[in-house]
Amino acid sequence: MSALHKLTPFQNVGASLTAVNPAVPTGFVIECLLFKLSGSLTAALSTGIRVVWGGKKIVDITGSHLTDINDYYQYPSDAAYLPLWFADPTANNPSDYMAGALDTSVPSSGLSIEYDMGAGATHGLELFGWLSAPQVQGDRTKSLFRALIKANHAPSAATEHDLAIPMGGGGSLLRGIHYFHTNITKVQVLKDNFYLIQEGALATLQFAQGIFRTAQAGLISYDPIYKNDIKDAVPTLRADGNKATFAHKITTSAADTVVSYTDLLTTHANF
Repeated sequence: MSALHKLTPFQNVGASLTAVNPAVPTGFVIECLLFKLSGSLTAALSTGIRVVWGGKKIVDITGSHLTDINDYYQYPSDAAYLPLWFADPTANNPSDYMAGALDTSVPSSGLSIEYDMGAGATHGLELFGWLSAPQVQGDRTKSLFRALIKANHAPSAATEHDLAIPMGGGGSLLRGIHYFHTNITKVQVLKDNFYLIQEGALATLQFAQGIFRTAQAGLISYDPIYKNDIKDAVPTLRADGNKATFAHKITTSAADTVVSYTDLLTTHANF
């Protein structure tokens, strides 16, 4: 059973500042971190959100991009609340829902959050969490958590480009890759030279994903779990235990600035 809790207050909250929450309580499962925005603070003015667990930055994203990814996945949305889901509220069953939930009873050196705020009059920021009891030792998802890894790319012309997409360590499961862009027309992803998605034209992808997802302007996603089935996540290891080789290709109609987010299920040891 999960419950909504108000968590430790942020320090240094104010316009054009970085609020910090240096010691978020641990010892339970975090299904969702919920940021309550007030005053003049909006998702658009939330210019950077970073979650560090056990000394590793497991989330690095802007408020606007988090909102678009949430809306794409059809997660609950509200202008005054910005949720960062580790669990999957659209999953097909309770086990899949918990895959990705951050079990902070797993030993680590602590959990902290940094939150960059843009200019404004008066900013307010509070932190809540959907929390539940630690998962049973040996549960297949106990050590797994969702991570969002940010990368910046600058394709310089209208052609096909190979992107350096961070994939975390070996042993992760790929939930998806989200590309924020202006001029991408096609996405292709290969694993060990096998096409996971080929000729992924923007309109075709959005149509295929449209039953379970909601298209967002300026966002195209490679989304192997688009049917809300975590079993479709792509292992980053081969069957023999060696790390697989991935290739990520995009085609643009002109030079572009692209921000990608690798959406992973991973473990602290593998990340």
